[in-house]
Amino acid sequence: MDILSLIQSKPVLIGLHLGFAIVGIDAFMWLTGKIKSDGGSRKSMIVTASVGVVSFVASWIAGGW
Repeated sequence: MDILSLIQSKPVLIGLHLGFAIVGIDAFMWLTGKIKSDGGSRKSMIVTASVGVVSFVASWIAGGW
């Protein structure tokens, strides 16, 4: 079994979709905590938000195929 057919199998795609979504949710929960406690620098908040956005986009792409 080659890597392309492995990635295109439904159980793997569902796992990737779920994994990326969990990382995105965790990133935005972390960001909410940072904003609420007014802790951390602005740069770290931007990086955390970027991780959340990238994770949700990756989840959307993995779930769309």
